[in-house]
Amino acid sequence: MAISTLSRYGLRAMLEIANGSNSNPMSSRQISRQEKIPTPYLEQILSRLKHSGLVRSIRGAQGGYMLGQSARQITVGDIVTALDGPQSFADCKRGKCQHECGTASPCKATIFWKKLDKKLNDEIYSTTLQDIIDDWQEQVR
Repeated sequence: MAISTLSRYGLRAMLEIANGSNSNPMSSRQISRQEKIPTPYLEQILSRLKHSGLVRSIRGAQGGYMLGQSARQITVGDIVTALDGPQSFADCKRGKCQHECGTASPCKATIFWKKLDKKLNDEIYSTTLQDIIDDWQEQVR
């Protein structure tokens, strides 16, 4: 399972808001321009993120979007779940191998796929926006 474009763009937008806004809202045009995300698509993303409480919008001439929580509280998993729902990175993690390989019952690889799924989910739900920003700032120094 691959992370969708919706989630990848959502993460980029959230990082832009977290890194650039400080205490000032960022307009969707600013985010769109900085991250090269088409504005209509970005508006859909921001609407979903707002509905989930991950961003809030400020109306008016100086309005825009701000994080709904601190960058230390929002995880990559929160963003992915808000945009794409809960994710399973391995098709057969539930022990019901009804997918492309054609097996009807759990195969020998099911345990591996469950472990991989757990590790990936552990990583996306423990990595915050602030962690990513800190890693990026460390790289550019």
